[in-house]
Amino acid sequence: MHIYKFITAIIVFVLLNGCSKTQIYYIKNASLPLSSEQTFVVENNDFSFYEKYENDKKKNRELLLGGHYIKEGKNIVLLIRKWKAGKIYIIDDEWYEKLTIEIKDYQIGIPIIIPSDQAKLYYSKGGSAWIDHGAGFYSSDATGEILLSKISERNLIVKINISLKAKSADSLQKKQKIRAKFEGEYSFSKILLSDLTPWLGMPDPPLYTGGYPD
Repeated sequence: MHIYKFITAIIVFVLLNGCSKTQIYYIKNASLPLSSEQTFVVENNDFSFYEKYENDKKKNRELLLGGHYIKEGKNIVLLIRKWKAGKIYIIDDEWYEKLTIEIKDYQIGIPIIIPSDQAKLYYSKGGSAWIDHGAGFYSSDATGEILLSKISERNLIVKINISLKAKSADSLQKKQKIRAKFEGEYSFSKILLSDLTPWLGMPDPPLYTGGYPD
């Protein structure tokens, strides 16, 4: 009888708390956007309501996802992607968290003190279903240390200890900020640029993608 109660309790816990997914990869010969923090400038303010709405969606996507777009380059790019399902009885409360780091002229065993000209990073976190509405936070402002300790043909071991300050992408919540921290030893699996998806960092993904694992 006790074993059935135990199994039932586990099932209920999973249903109520949802599931999570974490993906950790690295890509060689890659780079991030020229600007580590995306900007979206509008020169013509003579828009209809619909045009303003569509423009705001593009701006929000750039702020929350644009800094994670990975393209061909000369450096190594690390990516951490986290996703968590919401409560089973609540709709569209899933959330994502992304950290992308570009490192140039890296040396195994030599720590990189952040901020550094040797590293560029971008962080964002928010509601998976609400990216176009600016429901999330973004940052390229971090402090800490990154150490590449071991590399092989398929894996890269990196010790990360960084703290970030992220601000809201919602123009009505500009003063709202959060803090994030990544600390530990991570094993990054090697992938190619051709393996990129909207979730991982494919540039200019289709609308309404990027907030959920592919």
